[in-house]
Amino acid sequence: MKHIYLSAPYRGTKEEIENRMKIIASAFQMIRNKGFYVSSPILHHYTFDSLSEANNGEYWLSYSRELLISMSLNKNVESELWILPLSGWKESSGVAEEIRTAEEYNVPIKVLNIDFSLEEYK
Repeated sequence: MKHIYLSAPYRGTKEEIENRMKIIASAFQMIRNKGFYVSSPILHHYTFDSLSEANNGEYWLSYSRELLISMSLNKNVESELWILPLSGWKESSGVAEEIRTAEEYNVPIKVLNIDFSLEEYK
C-alpha cells in the first residue's frame, strides 16, 4: 500500500481557490479509489480558512512539512509526493517547500497530470 501526499498551489482569488479545491478533491477521490492512502493538507487548510478570517500560512507550512516527514519515516507504507500541476504550481512557495522536504527525505516525487496520468518529477 502506498501513502500519497497530494500537493497543489493554494493562493489566488476566492474563485480560483474554490475551483482548485474542486479539482484537488476530485484528484484526492481518484487516488483513494485506486486503493492508495492519500493526504492533502491543502484541503484542511481550505476548510479551516473558510471558518476563520485568520490565514495562518506558517502553521500550514509547518504542518505539511511534519506530515511529509512522518510519512517518509514510516517503513510500513511506501510514501510518494504527487504534485497536481494547477496554475501557479511552479511559483508556489508551499509546493516548493513540499518538494524540498520530499527531496531531503528521499520521498519519490511525481507530477499528476490533469488527465490523471503520472510522470516523474524533473
